[in-house]
Amino acid sequence: MACLALMWGGHHAGALTTPTVLLAAAVTLIILIGVCAYPKKMLANLGMGEVFSIILAAAFWFTIPTRASMLTVMAQDRLWATVMYAAMAAVTLGSWSRVLRDDAEHAELDRIANYNGKLSSDAALHQQAQVADLFAAAQSQHSQLTLASLDLDHFKQINARYGHLAGNAVLLAVSDTIQAALKQAAVNALTFRTNGEELNIVFPDADVHAATGALRHVAQAVRTHEYVYNHRAMNVTMSIGVTAMRSTDHTIDDVYRRADDAVYKSKRNGRDLITIDSEVITPVVAMPKDYSQYRYFAQGVYSLAGDHTRVLHELLLRRFDTGLGRYVLPDEFELPPVEIARLLRQAMAQTDFHRFNVNLTAAQFKDEEMAAALGAIAEAPDGPVELNVEVTDVVSAPLMRHISALYRDRGIKIYLDDVGSDNSYELVRTRLAYVDGVKFAIQNLRRNNDDGELLERISFWRQVAADNHLQFVLEGVETEADVAMAQEFGVRFVQGYYFGKPEPLSRNAQGAES
Repeated sequence: MACLALMWGGHHAGALTTPTVLLAAAVTLIILIGVCAYPKKMLANLGMGEVFSIILAAAFWFTIPTRASMLTVMAQDRLWATVMYAAMAAVTLGSWSRVLRDDAEHAELDRIANYNGKLSSDAALHQQAQVADLFAAAQSQHSQLTLASLDLDHFKQINARYGHLAGNAVLLAVSDTIQAALKQAAVNALTFRTNGEELNIVFPDADVHAATGALRHVAQAVRTHEYVYNHRAMNVTMSIGVTAMRSTDHTIDDVYRRADDAVYKSKRNGRDLITIDSEVITPVVAMPKDYSQYRYFAQGVYSLAGDHTRVLHELLLRRFDTGLGRYVLPDEFELPPVEIARLLRQAMAQTDFHRFNVNLTAAQFKDEEMAAALGAIAEAPDGPVELNVEVTDVVSAPLMRHISALYRDRGIKIYLDDVGSDNSYELVRTRLAYVDGVKFAIQNLRRNNDDGELLERISFWRQVAADNHLQFVLEGVETEADVAMAQEFGVRFVQGYYFGKPEPLSRNAQGAES
């Protein structure tokens, strides 16, 4: 700033006290102070920055005397100097703006990439202490306290379809939406993140009805917001469980358990719901969902013996997108039992090869109505020759024992999918006694494992299957080398693009029906 003042004074020597020069100096000083105070605003608005640059140049060049610093300054010189300064300023501002924008984008990418959906142990302990203190204060003061548990619906599908970075971006943006909605609702509320797509909100000094009013506002804000990542737009909803502290509660864990149970009931009743204790109080979507555009595609499971005969159809959900004019991965996979049964019968009518594997999420698998619906098809006189279910996410061991018995009683086999990647040995080892097979997906591990590590994992899971008398299916077989590797390990059943991509069912598919 001092150098600029010296340059200004040197070129305006002899005219510093004239009204025009004083006015130009004042305008220059005001603009420079504003630029120093708000540089990012100017860089974010290149048009405004260019206007200020022209004003600064004009204030300097059109007010200096004709003879200044041993130079003769003519009218065309003033105009030329102003134009040149404006041009240089445009280039400089554009460059700075681009650097600033790139830095902001990199910072946002770093924030998204480094976002960890799980709390650290220290953060979790601190959070638990805070909530426990709120509980203790409410008890001692005989005041009210309401707890809400929020869980994003179908969040794993966002990760699977768009990638983990997109999932992280959505989680961060949803958190911002919730905070803004709570602020707009003008309610005293404290938010606590648990793991990933789960969030708890504590409402001190509020009864359950006051809290529910704010939560309706939160749910609507999330539901109507369009979340965009990498030019892809996504919409999400939440299942919410609400409960108020009771005089019989000994610890905050008693309140947590009721809120979690209420969330589960919201999930079971269709999602995008708010449940107070055991009462579903707000079905948000009044119109029934239309599943008429869904159908099953099939990808074969093949035997490596002989001429590579197809032994099973794995049925994969697809939805017809009228805008694209083709079938795509659906946004929703957890169709109700009646729809899964309808699509399965539709698949049977489209092919003569009636050996099927049906994919179920954890919520679908532990639904006894789903087990009954699939069991009825399996036992029907015109039912399939073989019907199995693949579980993409494991459930607790006690629940696995109970539900698996319902399927086995109806002759339905159970496979654990994605072992070794999404489902680790530590997670599934206590469930192996209740299943009939495991599927190991090479494609989930190729990126982060070299050939040696991949072979070691296949060998491990092949042995786990053998030790537990389970059928082992190797997924992701794409090349002759993959087939040779499977044969080397004694793998009997394989699946992958080497044999064919998922395709509409037809009567041309050949397989072993005996």
